[in-house]
Amino acid sequence: MNQKFQHSLRAARWFLPGLAALLVYAQVVTHTYIDFDDQHYTYENAMVVQGLTWEGVRWAFEDSHVANYHPLTWLSHMLDFDLFGNSPGAFALENAVFHALNAMLVARLMLMLFGSPGIAIALGVVFAIHPKLVEAVAWISQRKTLLATLFALASALLYLRASRNTTARARTVAFLGSLACYALSLLSKGMYVTMPAILPILEMLRADQARKTASTDSADDDSLRQLLSWSSIRRLAARMAPYIALALAFSWATYLAQAKDEAVQSFEHLSLGSRLATTLFGFKTYLLHFVYPEGLSVFYPRTEGWSLSQLALAGGTLIALTIGLLLVRRWCGMTPLLGWFLFLGMLVPVIGIVQVGDQASADRYMYGPILGLLIAAAGLTRGIFDHGPARNLRRVGIWALAAWLAFATITAFKQVQYWNNSYALAKASEESVGPHPQILGIQATILLRAREYQATADLCRKILAMDPTHLASIQNLAVAEFCLGNTDLAIKLCRYYADLRPGASVAYTNLAIFLKKSGRHAEALEAIAEARSRPPLNTSEATLLDRLERELQETKREVPEHLPPKPNS
Repeated sequence: MNQKFQHSLRAARWFLPGLAALLVYAQVVTHTYIDFDDQHYTYENAMVVQGLTWEGVRWAFEDSHVANYHPLTWLSHMLDFDLFGNSPGAFALENAVFHALNAMLVARLMLMLFGSPGIAIALGVVFAIHPKLVEAVAWISQRKTLLATLFALASALLYLRASRNTTARARTVAFLGSLACYALSLLSKGMYVTMPAILPILEMLRADQARKTASTDSADDDSLRQLLSWSSIRRLAARMAPYIALALAFSWATYLAQAKDEAVQSFEHLSLGSRLATTLFGFKTYLLHFVYPEGLSVFYPRTEGWSLSQLALAGGTLIALTIGLLLVRRWCGMTPLLGWFLFLGMLVPVIGIVQVGDQASADRYMYGPILGLLIAAAGLTRGIFDHGPARNLRRVGIWALAAWLAFATITAFKQVQYWNNSYALAKASEESVGPHPQILGIQATILLRAREYQATADLCRKILAMDPTHLASIQNLAVAEFCLGNTDLAIKLCRYYADLRPGASVAYTNLAIFLKKSGRHAEALEAIAEARSRPPLNTSEATLLDRLERELQETKREVPEHLPPKPNS
């Protein structure tokens, strides 16, 4: 009975990372939508709100939407509406459940790499409660990141299982399962297009840890060096071929989707030098927040005007870290350096060379790459414990980890609270990075929804003084001015918006409302036609246009078609 209890206890400990995640994120059940992409993925998306239908499945797979090609994510949101209706708290809680599953998969992956249940569970818990990952979990729109990571982790675990010395049939089944999971990951989001580089690094990590734990030096030849032989490299290339084919296909699909929605910045708009500066700033932010996750924000603006000395210092720091990890390989093995390379490689698609949007970095981009830093930190810690006064070092290390976990848990819990509503999130972000058009724009949207029209207009003018082409503020200012009675100014602002972004329907929808109010019914009907020619329209916009056209047609019928001729004077 005692042995059975101990076995159950050992099995139950693998649920600790998932339990830690749910304890931090259970509060999201009371959260509302965030006025930053959530409407496009949920309640204003005409296909999503219908639930899971054959028409919706075809829509999801046929083309890209919201600057991404991720059909599996769309199906997930559709299924949510079938199961829960329009319930943001339920959607956010489902995100938390996916995060809990990911944390447990991280622990299993770390067990395969390090062979130590203690290290594996500790790293799974850190992943579960790290504040830098809150954005990817508490934000409903980031379901794509959670699903992509879930399938990517499953793919990595099956791949490592396939490379073990099992039967040929078992290896084949595991390999095909890994490939299928990778395809599902890419169908959720093209985040892990670097998987063909990630998997070999994971193989080398496992081989390095096997060498360190072996009792003889001959293990070196049987693991890491054997893995780097020409015959092994040829076999590796053959194994990676299907992964590479999938990665290239989805990389191209993602690029086309983002370019289609004008999300990719051209080199004319953003120079190569600015991109490199953004990349270095991003690495600096990710590393700092990994160790000390304070001052988090929903948006990190690009830093303009970096001096050559600042760029040299940032670049030199990355080089110094790489060299330092190379030098400690005698005590720590190659694991810290390989973990560092894993972190760098996983960030490549989102680090800023191909610039999407205006941000310098984003917390959600850290969701997968943090694994590399966790591996590097674990490798360093294990090396230090193995080559020093172990008892004292272990005691200090355990207390330090416990203190950091307590700090991180409190910080994460507080950060999750900010995601309860858009205004709290925007105010917290403003405190972290200062006033920026993107952050102030969220505040303006909330003020507008609260019908604080004068406050909205004042804030929008402040934003437009910083950036005269900030589209959301132009739109918010137009609506605020219309509600304040300044219809002519609102019409001018709508036309200005349409000039800046001709493919958007919202400017013409608002224009139709304002023109109808001014009695310019013929022009209002033209604006409705222009709006409808710019799909996709969300549910509320399509309904509004139908109602406007119906009212305008009824008004038109009330006016006699043939007026009597005007008498001569």
